[in-house]
Amino acid sequence: MTSTQSAQKYMNIMAIALQIVNNIPQMFNQLFAAQDYEEVSSFVTTSLDAYWSDDNNSFLHNLEDFLQTIQKEKDLNRQQIMAIAFCLWLDFRITYTRNENNTAGNRIYFSLTSLVSVSENNYAVIDSLNTNYNETGIWINPKFPIATPHIIRNEELFEKNISNRDIFEGINGLLKHCSYVSYDNKNIIKNIIISDTFLTEKDDCSFSIGFSPISDRKDLLQLEDQPIERNGIKYNGELVKPLNHAEELLERLKNDWNLAGDMNVDIFFTPELLGTSLSEKNDGEYNSFLWECSNLRLASGKNVPLLTILPSYWSDNYNRSTIVSLDGQIIGHQEKHIPFVDKKAHKMEALAEIQEWSTVLIHIPNVHRIAIVICAEFLSDQDRIQKFLCGSLGATLLIVPSYSRGEQDFINALPALKCYGTTIIWGNCCGAVASNEKAIGGCGIAGTTQTITFGSKCSCNFSCQNIKACVFKVKIPLDFELSKTTESFTKENITHNIQ
Repeated sequence: MTSTQSAQKYMNIMAIALQIVNNIPQMFNQLFAAQDYEEVSSFVTTSLDAYWSDDNNSFLHNLEDFLQTIQKEKDLNRQQIMAIAFCLWLDFRITYTRNENNTAGNRIYFSLTSLVSVSENNYAVIDSLNTNYNETGIWINPKFPIATPHIIRNEELFEKNISNRDIFEGINGLLKHCSYVSYDNKNIIKNIIISDTFLTEKDDCSFSIGFSPISDRKDLLQLEDQPIERNGIKYNGELVKPLNHAEELLERLKNDWNLAGDMNVDIFFTPELLGTSLSEKNDGEYNSFLWECSNLRLASGKNVPLLTILPSYWSDNYNRSTIVSLDGQIIGHQEKHIPFVDKKAHKMEALAEIQEWSTVLIHIPNVHRIAIVICAEFLSDQDRIQKFLCGSLGATLLIVPSYSRGEQDFINALPALKCYGTTIIWGNCCGAVASNEKAIGGCGIAGTTQTITFGSKCSCNFSCQNIKACVFKVKIPLDFELSKTTESFTKENITHNIQ
């Protein structure tokens, strides 16, 4: 297996080459039609193939020498083509398994297991695969295959990409084993990799998301005016004080989470802002509340959600969601960075300004790449979502927890990312909506024409009276036939269970 030092050097070399690629004008796809593209790219791959060997020291030394050749190339067009071919060749050789050999025993891959190691019953957390991001301005992330639908042609099955052609940033759409973004001392990506072994226990090829609105109470939030300064400008701010009915909310969260486990959901999430000091209490690396709940269920042989995204907790001018594994271990936090702005009241959510923008990207190989976008960020920062989360990082599932009085904007945006092959699942709190008719949440499933609200499947008449628990389950197919005339996802894929 390749050593950590060698793996790190390999990725640092790639980051330097990606510097050149990153500076290519936006319409760089035209380079692939250049008259000398085939000749130059063939020269690069032939040269690199000749350097390939079992001796990493010699191989990496030759890589560095060839990279210097690219850097010294004076013909800009030729240099850019060489850099693209160089990066694609390096990407092709990457594997995240320990085995670098083919069946004949010949080495064909370069293993990054020393940097990213995922076991069957554990997870891995990694920032950048390269360490020279300050010098290069390039941040490289791992990338794993995701579930892909198929088409049938001449009675044969073929995988079919559901994203638009040429929609991804730079060469990210061509890279199979990593992605990259520009690094400016601000954007940090926390890559969480979780094993897909849970799929072996499923009878069908699907992945399910559970959501609970938690409460229909209108008096949960306590707000207070607080002036705030962001980007050197003073604003009228509004902070969220400790919630009313905190113990009732915790009991309801426990009941909903247990019901989600009974429904065999894989990921369970809840609205924004409904976290309390009780649901956020931790004992070191573990969330005390979910650790206790998980132990009880696991000891009884009952199912537990693979991941739980707790209701976001507003404290000290920060609003963040805690991500918890099936045994109660805290594996990450997603901060909310963009505040909600109430234009009529001339106020904004009094969020503290965070200099370092940290993005959690959850990788479940052969399933999805998952990002969490909290409420107002989903509506106010579509450019970042499209170009950064989807176009660069390749997120294929966006989970959007909200606490919003208005719902139509969210409904309108549900199909917005299908062109990236990205599914959106949004959830809202019943108590946040004043009208009798509520969406509560909804989904826009990539690869289909379907956009469905949870309210259309509601079986409790939008009331929590005499309701102990309530969970919506969205069953997302992982392998389905892509069709232009029939739907593989319908309202029947969404169920609403109450107790």
